[in-house]
Amino acid sequence: AAAGYDQKISVILDTIDIVPDCKDERGRTPLSVAAAQGHSAAVRLLLSRDTRGMNSVDNLNRTPLFYAAQRGEKKIVLILLNQSQVSADIADSNHHSPLSVAVQEGHEDIVRLLLLRNDVKVNSKDKYGRTSLSFAAEGGNMSMVKILLDHGCDINIADRNGYSPLWYGLEKKHEVVVKFLL
Repeated sequence: AAAGYDQKISVILDTIDIVPDCKDERGRTPLSVAAAQGHSAAVRLLLSRDTRGMNSVDNLNRTPLFYAAQRGEKKIVLILLNQSQVSADIADSNHHSPLSVAVQEGHEDIVRLLLLRNDVKVNSKDKYGRTSLSFAAEGGNMSMVKILLDHGCDINIADRNGYSPLWYGLEKKHEVVVKFLL
């Protein structure tokens, strides 16, 4: 799945009794690998054969959707979100969700797609208590800050050190974000 050889994948799936949710040494399924590598045709093919791996987690507790969101793979995110059984809010071992990682990577289009889902928690925290809004403020991403606030992010949630999104904006000297958050 990593190389995107869709016809070869199809032949292999047709001739050998391979379980589509089998895992490699890192705990990744073929679907996770295809999503992480940006191979949308392979993702479609694998999902057409079996949907069991769509919420599978690897050794870092990352799902195919997590990898696609992290890499900014809009086409794959759309394919996965169109599967009614996919969970859009499974967090990894650091408690980063597909939403928070998309915010950290600056993938605004992915963030917008994820926020359309009812199962996405906009105020979820990572293992340090940081929210997606904290990451957006820290990165100085004003449009991301606005999107998150428009979808109900709480501006007053502080992390385990007592730092709020405003503090992160101040720390990184993002004046526009700071003025907006005041």
